[in-house]
Amino acid sequence: MRSISSTVLTLVAAYCLVSVDIVNALGTSTFTLDATNPSFEWQESRTLDEKKAMAIAFVEQQMEKYPIPGMALSVVYQNETVLAHGFGTKEFGKTDTPVTADTLFQIGSFSKSFIGLAIGTLVDQGKMEWNDPVKRHLPWLTLVDKYAERYTTLADLLSMNSVFGAYEGDVAWMMGVYSSERALVEHLDVFNTTRSFRAGWAYSNIGYSILGQVIEAATNQTWHDYVHDAILAPLGMKHTVAQAMDATPELLSSGHFYCNKKVAGPYDLFNDRDVALVPQNGLIAAGSIISSATDIAEFSKLLLRHGQGIIKNRDVFAAMITGHQIVPLSGPTMERFGYYGYEPSGRAVGSGYGFDFAGKIAFGLDYFSKNGGTVAFLTESAYVPSHELGVVLLSNASPQDGDVLSKTAMAQIRSYILGIFLDIPVAELDAWHQKAIDGIHATGSSTPCDAHRFDGESWGTPGAVISNATKQALVGTYQSTTNAFLGPAKIFTQGNDLMLEYGVYTVALLATSDPKTLIWNIGMAAAPLAVLGPGLVSHLGFDFVRQ
Repeated sequence: MRSISSTVLTLVAAYCLVSVDIVNALGTSTFTLDATNPSFEWQESRTLDEKKAMAIAFVEQQMEKYPIPGMALSVVYQNETVLAHGFGTKEFGKTDTPVTADTLFQIGSFSKSFIGLAIGTLVDQGKMEWNDPVKRHLPWLTLVDKYAERYTTLADLLSMNSVFGAYEGDVAWMMGVYSSERALVEHLDVFNTTRSFRAGWAYSNIGYSILGQVIEAATNQTWHDYVHDAILAPLGMKHTVAQAMDATPELLSSGHFYCNKKVAGPYDLFNDRDVALVPQNGLIAAGSIISSATDIAEFSKLLLRHGQGIIKNRDVFAAMITGHQIVPLSGPTMERFGYYGYEPSGRAVGSGYGFDFAGKIAFGLDYFSKNGGTVAFLTESAYVPSHELGVVLLSNASPQDGDVLSKTAMAQIRSYILGIFLDIPVAELDAWHQKAIDGIHATGSSTPCDAHRFDGESWGTPGAVISNATKQALVGTYQSTTNAFLGPAKIFTQGNDLMLEYGVYTVALLATSDPKTLIWNIGMAAAPLAVLGPGLVSHLGFDFVRQ
């Protein structure tokens, strides 16, 4: 699930001018944004209605630039929901399925903020401390690294500073290797960790699966039941749920992919493997929550009032939005992700507890955020407590190849809207956009659209067959050569087909023009299987050997 993705240095952005009519309605401004000194202040010059009109118009223009079928925008200002607005359609190609403020989107890793807050409520209740060793609450937790097993704290996991490397182990839960999150965490005893203890920030979803189990141990409830009882219900977030099967079907958006002007989808979250975050889009503490603009606005209000109403001790919440681990991103990198005006000199980008970034990293203001992405949904958030301002943007499409600017289009839209509500002049916002675009063009390039996804091209090579010799050389049960946590894979024959079973998925392998390359197409990932030799294959980025 996407937050700060493994392609973090493949920087792309979106850019569009606000309409001339809206700019003219705002009048002139003498404000100048000094990019070399982002510690600036300004006086409010726009009415709330003007800000709302600008934000809506900007999103609509961006949806013309990028073929995103549906989006939703939530803006909270001074403890009021000033915008909860839907755009476009839940299902590409249909005009009778409009996105509304109550339409449900997967929010991906924004779920981690709910997990962090749930831990915060338990700290507030005196049931645990941020720096408690995880082992104190999960005595059954077993790691290969015994020092890390003993000393890793809740704070380490919350702020992404553990022995689990970036995205390590994700393939196991995505493929459904384990029947539950409890089983997944129990099998960490065979997870061959490669990082040293507290080596610094590295994005780990596995860490939040562990935290989900900590919540369950402390409350005698599932993590999702506790999140509902402690957070969702008190806030009146009546449509927010932990997984797709719990969502109100008529409110749930479909997922999509886009590349340039092409759109693939709609894909149903209940039935289509193409958009499965986990099998059947089930539970994963790191990112399975589903919510709407209306509900997210209530969550934003809570965050902007420092947890008041859920958390009594203000210091507990303050710890959540404090940067604890340095995230190694440069100033130009931050700007290309929409964090305009960030000056790294004397300022670190820090990760909070359940938040990606915290600090003075955008427009020189106090700021925190948590972004998210699933296979076909994206979420961007931005909070400026000193201005009592929160912006959350939801999308039902994920960019796939194509225009290099599309990969961070959502981030750019988020930041532009934030700037609108902060009364930054359009000319200055446009200048920041252009600076980001120039940087993106200097460091990245566009790529062709995947003809399989967008043009219906066959994944296998027509007429190609898998030889009997290859079948005989591959049939068997396999294990990863480096990490037993990835679980077993099985290759077997079924009639004339050579089948690969991994996790919950069993699919026929497809032949290509290269006899040493087969394709395992399960929709969300048409993964090549490289035949390295008899009983030795490479799949999903890992080597597997026959047992």
